[in-house]
Amino acid sequence: MREAAAEPRSTFEVLCGLRAGGAITAVVAAARAMIQASRNPGMLEAAADVLIPGLALLTPVALLVWAYYAHLVGVRPRHHRTRIVTLLVLLLVIVPAFAVTVLLGRLWLQQSGEIGMDYPGLFPLTITAAGLALTVTADVLLRLTRQRHPAAPRPLRRRLRPTPTALAAAVLTLVIAASTVIVPYLSFPDRARSVWLTAVRPVTVPDTIDDDVAWQRVFDETEPVRGVVAGAFTPMVITDHGVLGLDPNSGYTDWIQTRAASTIAIADCDGDQREASCYAALSPNRAHLVVAYGAGPTRTLLVGIDTATGRIAFEHMHHHSNPDWSGTENRLQITDHVLMVDDDVLSLTDGSLLTTMPETRLPVCEDDWGCAISGWEPASFFQGGHSTLILGTYCPSDREGWCELTLAPDDDPTAITTVDGIVPAGHHGGPVVVDGWTVRYRAPDTVYQKLADQSQDTAETTTHPLDAVNLDALSGAAPTSVVPLGDLAAPVQNHAARTLRVQAGSSADSTDAVFDPATGQVGTVQALTERASGRGYLDTLTTGRSGSTSSPDDVGFDIVAPGGATAVHLDRDAIEGHTAVSAADQRYLDDGYLVPAPGIIALVCSRSATAEDPDGSTRASSGAGNSGSTETVVVGLSNRQAAPMGRPA
Repeated sequence: MREAAAEPRSTFEVLCGLRAGGAITAVVAAARAMIQASRNPGMLEAAADVLIPGLALLTPVALLVWAYYAHLVGVRPRHHRTRIVTLLVLLLVIVPAFAVTVLLGRLWLQQSGEIGMDYPGLFPLTITAAGLALTVTADVLLRLTRQRHPAAPRPLRRRLRPTPTALAAAVLTLVIAASTVIVPYLSFPDRARSVWLTAVRPVTVPDTIDDDVAWQRVFDETEPVRGVVAGAFTPMVITDHGVLGLDPNSGYTDWIQTRAASTIAIADCDGDQREASCYAALSPNRAHLVVAYGAGPTRTLLVGIDTATGRIAFEHMHHHSNPDWSGTENRLQITDHVLMVDDDVLSLTDGSLLTTMPETRLPVCEDDWGCAISGWEPASFFQGGHSTLILGTYCPSDREGWCELTLAPDDDPTAITTVDGIVPAGHHGGPVVVDGWTVRYRAPDTVYQKLADQSQDTAETTTHPLDAVNLDALSGAAPTSVVPLGDLAAPVQNHAARTLRVQAGSSADSTDAVFDPATGQVGTVQALTERASGRGYLDTLTTGRSGSTSSPDDVGFDIVAPGGATAVHLDRDAIEGHTAVSAADQRYLDDGYLVPAPGIIALVCSRSATAEDPDGSTRASSGAGNSGSTETVVVGLSNRQAAPMGRPA
């Protein structure tokens, strides 16, 4: 009899311990979920998106089940009612509690797998649901046990004092709950997506270009390429799932950062995705690159990458308050030190929130035609100055060729300065920013009055004395720096350029000017073309297919100087070499573009992809009207050897 009585008592104490342990686990995990949600606003919306439809379906089902069982309870004998009530509690309380746990756990695995990291907030919510499910289950069983074995009333102090068995059960529950903290780190190890394979010492960008093909790298349809951009040490390839750096000596992968999620555009591409300027934010010193991944309707994962090593500097989950947000409407800007996303200013070193931007007031347009631009206007690769943020741009329509910039130092965003007389790029274009420099009228007040009487037809060809100005100097973040450019019309927008090109007037003897921010020197396009060297010269070159497009064997590429003369010709054999797989009807599909990068000049183009028949021969798809049938080719030209270096600690 004593053993029979001890067994229910022991079960009762274990259930008490499980109930207490589950409740404590739920409270602690819920607090952790709230902390993660506060650091990453909007994260819990993903859980709501999944749970609300399920709960909406579960509620009417639960009411129907309750009504059915209520009817059974009323017609059954009294001694059968306990079993029916127990089943009712299981269906309406315990099963849904564990179902929510499973749903949250599956959602956490799915969302974390897509972005390649622990999705904030969801795993603690899963533990919270599991703790609540355990608490409810233990409490229900306790009450059923009390009904079968009623005990004599005890004082409150004795009821709150845990027995050794109950304490052991509670501690065991808490130990198991605490051990789950390591699950996200084991499932999605921190920084595991960034891999350094080799490394090279930094070298300068080649000054000249020739037909010496150093290597060729082909990215097939399984690895779609967004574009190629020059980093601090290497050319970088923005792909559908991440970024990789190419060794300028061989074209092999230097470092790679990738994950299952797809990179998304963070600005309007204007139908041209080749230069990757809509898929990446690149700091003016090219030391940091930021790409974005979609993580839900109003959430974006921003990943900051050290372009020297490919290491992930930070991962920041950003919440957009507008549910209709899309990547093309993102307000994002980068300097050498910070990344501004909407109103948040993040450190490029570790992604920590440094400050929140104050409200910026820009002139209000009277109607739709009152302003060409009034608001945030992205510059190339979302760059500001080296230490300056561009908070807004205002270009009135009644002053064609006139813009004003609202600036602030990135270490003191409250020190806002408005600078007028900025020269935009052409009709309804915005200011051009290259390496932290832009173009300004030398006498803004005088030009402002002249522009009022100037027609739009002559605005793009009328010349004025212009200066190259440093944004850091305009914002007060650096000493004043102004370089006279001469009498010119307007800057030219080039997303991949390292130099500022400014158009000359309409006279026959005029020539465009090129300003090199690295040297502070100003030259003419004509002089650069005659010298055929320098960064400004490389920025003026364009590429195009040569030969007959109807005969793929005759197609090559011409690299053309501003005057129309061919600077370098590359035939098909030179591009593909002897080791490339080539099909007789494989075609190059565009004119390509150049990316001058440290140690190499990359020619990037696309061509129809080859496929292999069962007999081992190759065949080519047409590439026209067949999605996924193209491959991207990166050709390394004018290689300047860089010595290998050891991996830093």
